[in-house]
Amino acid sequence: MLPSFPHADNSFSTPESLAELGVVLRQARGDDIPWLMELYRESRAEELAPIPWSDDAKRSFLDSQFELQHRHFVSMFPFGRFLIIESAGQPVGRLYLSNEDPELVADICITQRARNKGYGSRLLQAVIDAANARRVNVELHVLPRNTSAIRLYERLGFAFAEDQGSHLLMRRLADQTGAGRRVDPR
Repeated sequence: MLPSFPHADNSFSTPESLAELGVVLRQARGDDIPWLMELYRESRAEELAPIPWSDDAKRSFLDSQFELQHRHFVSMFPFGRFLIIESAGQPVGRLYLSNEDPELVADICITQRARNKGYGSRLLQAVIDAANARRVNVELHVLPRNTSAIRLYERLGFAFAEDQGSHLLMRRLADQTGAGRRVDPR
């Protein structure tokens, strides 16, 4: 049995730029776990494609990896925000935030069918704006081979901070003026 998500923190609402597209954010619930597991499988499918395992072996491996990741996130971020991204009433992604200083984007993952619609950039801009209001930096980790995500993060003002082996740490410094740095989300 997987642990449930921590107490809901409703301090991060749907950004207006996403609401305009019919996208909403809601707190993750226990009944989201099967869908989140499927999202995780989808996000790792390309990585595992060349491995000569059976589909059942890949599924079993990915499910165990998801369970480990889930346990890690809910134990590491007991005050975090675990959000489901929905479009037309259907889940299309997840956004997990540490709710700490600096703000860590623990995970952002969007289904393939919902990519390239501006959801990720608009979500991250809202995280940046909220962090700027608190005058804290935003950090995230990215796989070095995920060049499209790295380009997005750089466009939003993130810079390379540290090579941590399996991942790169990227950081966006808080705008200390409070004015914010708006980036075109497209």
